[in-house]
Amino acid sequence: MRALRFLAGVMAALVLLELLCRALPVSTATHTAYHFAPDIITYPAHHSFTLSSGWDLKNAQHLRSNNAGFLDSRDFTHDPSAIAVIGDSFVEANMLPEADRLSRQLERELAQTPVYAMGGPGSSLFDYLARARFAQERFGIRTFLIVVERSDVRQTLCGSGNTHGPCLDVTTLQPGNDRQAPAGKLKALARESALAQYFFSQLRIKPEALGAQLFPPRNPQAPHQTSVPPEDQIDDKAADEIIHRFFAGLAAMPDTRFVLVLDSDREAIHAGRTPSSRVLTRFKAAAATAGVPIVDTAPLFAAHYKASPLRLEVGPYDKHWNPLAMGIVARASAPLFASPAK
Repeated sequence: MRALRFLAGVMAALVLLELLCRALPVSTATHTAYHFAPDIITYPAHHSFTLSSGWDLKNAQHLRSNNAGFLDSRDFTHDPSAIAVIGDSFVEANMLPEADRLSRQLERELAQTPVYAMGGPGSSLFDYLARARFAQERFGIRTFLIVVERSDVRQTLCGSGNTHGPCLDVTTLQPGNDRQAPAGKLKALARESALAQYFFSQLRIKPEALGAQLFPPRNPQAPHQTSVPPEDQIDDKAADEIIHRFFAGLAAMPDTRFVLVLDSDREAIHAGRTPSSRVLTRFKAAAATAGVPIVDTAPLFAAHYKASPLRLEVGPYDKHWNPLAMGIVARASAPLFASPAK
């Protein structure tokens, strides 16, 4: 009898905690999957959900996907005059109000040109190609701004955890596919619980590592330190093959205009250092050879820090671009679309 009362008390406490989490802006299920194309992960069409960061629910946003499953309040239609902005979480920017994101700031700079936001968190270069082909075939889009994150070349390797499908095999350097498996029944059920979301999405508790998280070792080993920046943790042969295939993929789309934005080491720039990366140097050289214009953020962000102490990240807990950085990129990109293509 005492055990039953104890279990009833535990259940009542869990129910109260569940109700409390539902009343707070705890992240809710996103239901991301391959809803519209075999290699493109999106939300379901017109799906409403909430996202926030950390135990204290920072940057809470109530979001809704459009008819194509992307975070854009505009439903996409067939419109060859539109510009599609493609990238990973830097483009989706789900921690910011829509008006502060790159797509909307660029649209304001261009005044009369509609801009479609086609971001996909946890994706990389070959995913961007798949999304561009999808936008061209489905919506007739011929003009693209692709935001390249510093580690996108390395993350295009199969098994990086940052691909939605197409990737390059790390051993054979042949095309592979990292399609993500659908969630199991238990995980799908847990995603519908606000309390479970708080533990797994907000607190980042991993069930497989729960013991180590709750009872960390008394004398943990210091993490291995390396002077090699993350974007350069790939050998030249693999990097060159990925870069070659990416620009070949751009060239394979006829009558299409691309502008690339290349992120930079903002920590180094803030500290007054000039960022250096052999992989990004190779990427910029390949872009120049292909005749694809690049908006290099390194000199833009360096100029900002010479004039202002304001940081360009969402916060110390989130290194994505904040609205200020988005504005710098939008203002630098807009003239490339206002001028005629070469």
